[in-house]
Amino acid sequence: MVLCVAQGQRIRRQHLARRIRDADPAAHDEPLDRLLERVEIALIRQRLQEKPTKTAAARSLGITREALYAKMRRLGMMTRDERSVAGIRCRPV
Repeated sequence: MVLCVAQGQRIRRQHLARRIRDADPAAHDEPLDRLLERVEIALIRQRLQEKPTKTAAARSLGITREALYAKMRRLGMMTRDERSVAGIRCRPV
């Protein structure tokens, strides 16, 4: 399921699928920060597949390329090659 809203609009209960609206919130033990991470990862992956460059993907997300790289690093989405291109040193631990 994909939910698209225009910038500045709010996501309201009626925008959600019935199974989500009717779900018992107590049945989900996932912390909010982990849930938000999963959403960020999914959205970033989607944009990276749709757009020809990381700059275009970042722009479509409303962030800079540098912010996209920072999010990808934080979320563990960067390969060793991408880290070196982004100027991040890779050291074995």
